[in-house]
Amino acid sequence: MKRVLLSLLLSLTLGMPARAASGVDSLRTEAQAGRAQVRELRERQQALRSELNTLAGRIEQLKAEQKGRLVAGPALEAALRRSQELSGQLTGLAQSLAGAESEAERRNLALHAALSDELARVRAAWDSTSDREARSRLIARMRDLRAERDAVRAALPPSQVPALNPAEASDDPEDLLEQADALRDSEDKVRQRLQALRARITEVREERELDRRMSDFLGEESMFDEQDRHMRLRFDSSTKSIAVDAAQRQPGLFSPRGFLGETPSADSAPPPPESNAGSSPDAPPTQTPGGGKTDNFQPITYRASDNRPQVGAVRAQVLASGNPDDLRSLEQEAKQLESLARELDSRAESLERRAHELR
Repeated sequence: MKRVLLSLLLSLTLGMPARAASGVDSLRTEAQAGRAQVRELRERQQALRSELNTLAGRIEQLKAEQKGRLVAGPALEAALRRSQELSGQLTGLAQSLAGAESEAERRNLALHAALSDELARVRAAWDSTSDREARSRLIARMRDLRAERDAVRAALPPSQVPALNPAEASDDPEDLLEQADALRDSEDKVRQRLQALRARITEVREERELDRRMSDFLGEESMFDEQDRHMRLRFDSSTKSIAVDAAQRQPGLFSPRGFLGETPSADSAPPPPESNAGSSPDAPPTQTPGGGKTDNFQPITYRASDNRPQVGAVRAQVLASGNPDDLRSLEQEAKQLESLARELDSRAESLERRAHELR
């Protein structure tokens, strides 16, 4: 029994992404079909308008050739009849185009909602997994979904914020209530726009947080690259031993100093002074207490370098900072809409109170 339940749960878990993707694909196909229909109707409308304009010029020419005749010729009658047919076709086509545009807008809204849900699902999968390859694939998927959602949002008609019209002074309660109802309608539209704007602000904040986390993840990937390290080895021929000098690590390619081209600071540990640094090559050998002679020698210094870039923590924050002006402008617009909604509510309440007083 447990095996059956486990297999059923596994099949449901694996089937969820496929069903979600199929739902997005079907909505995407419907939205593309709606846009294609709108484009076809517009092209047909443009062709009929061009034909009607050409026919209007032909009709003017035929009327000029009549020279005051009371009965129109057959060519003029045919042109007038065709002009009426084109006008009727354009009228019906305009109605069809309006319906197609409304249907295409509805399909685009459904696709936008489905893309937002799919993006949230992929984001949750990215948060729940720890596999680096899977995270890289999910990052690419999220970028594609975000780009498609932005394209669908750009195709939608922008919401128009209603302008405030000054209320006309009137002592009729019915007129006052009618003006109050108009203000209430405007307030509802403003609050709908405000709700959509707040949802967009939440999306921007979540996207920036996700970008910051993805940048941190990509920065951790760079930590596996080779680092920039230097070592100094000193070989003493008298004692036949190797000593490691303490040397300050040179700034790497991504460090602030390495990027600005500065040299290491003066507090770095210099190499230890050599014992015979002041002696000349021709100086006689020194005498040891036992009577032996020792030759002057220069300590041999070996340097091993390993160039590997550093990844600073500040770099990930800079890459994930985004465009602060975009979020600031959205928040400023939200404040303006809130102020506008409060003003509309206040004016509507004032008109309703005045109408009740006059009754």
